Amino acid sequence: MNRREHRQRYQNGGFVLITSVFALVLMVTFTQVGLMRSMNVLRGSNFSTASAGAFQMAEAGLEQGLLEFRQKIYNLEDPATSTPCPTWSNNLDLGNPQDDARYCIEATGAAEKWEQDSKTGLFTRVTDYRIRARATVASQNITRQVAMTVQRHLTPVFQYEAFYNGDLEIAPGQDMTIAGRVFTNSNLYVLPNSEITFDSKSIDAVGDFFVSRKNGPQETVSHDISISSDGGNSFTDVPDSPENSSFLLDSRSASWKSMADSLWGVRSKPRRMV
Repeated sequence: MNRREHRQRYQNGGFVLITSVFALVLMVTFTQVGLMRSMNVLRGSNFSTASAGAFQMAEAGLEQGLLEFRQKIYNLEDPATSTPCPTWSNNLDLGNPQDDARYCIEATGAAEKWEQDSKTGLFTRVTDYRIRARATVASQNITRQVAMTVQRHLTPVFQYEAFYNGDLEIAPGQDMTIAGRVFTNSNLYVLPNSEITFDSKSIDAVGDFFVSRKNGPQETVSHDISISSDGGNSFTDVPDSPENSSFLLDSRSASWKSMADSLWGVRSKPRRMV
């Protein structure tokens, strides 16, 4: 082998070595880039999961605050939490001491207002409250806050002539006219021994309307039960039941809802008020 051929082989071997090293560096670089991208995707996935979890915990705080709001309204208490909202004193037990979710209830500061129902004419005092909730996922240092506005409606009961929490039974012995509003949180029973007239803008029962005594059977009524259909200008007697003409129409009839709506404009049942 002469010196020229030896030099050529040496140069070719050096070129192969450089190419191999370059390819190895390129492969390592691509591997690192792939690992970095995978780590970034994993971090992003963990962040998104923690963010969604924080939001769901905050929503749970809102639900708990709404439950407390309703309970306080039911008990005729001020629904606002005893400690101002920025302190976030009401803590939820999430089972993980590292995570934290709190809520508070506060008055919005808006002026109270009176609203009048177009159908019944009732006045209701309306107060705005705000329920706020905050949740933190400690592992990702993520905090989310949510809020909702709710209203407290207070309707003074002195606007009613008859207001009862349980079953209300009206069975007068002499002719009787009820000139004010009637409301019961349960069922209304009417079985007069003489004529009875409801000269009222509203007769509301959260339960049902029965022409009978309470817990008694359906009975034949020989006296009229007149109900105002427009707040005192005209009256319509309770008609016979289409299923049995011996009895008057009441909630036991399959036609009660449609017939009552056409006669007196009865709409959906009222909400419970106490």
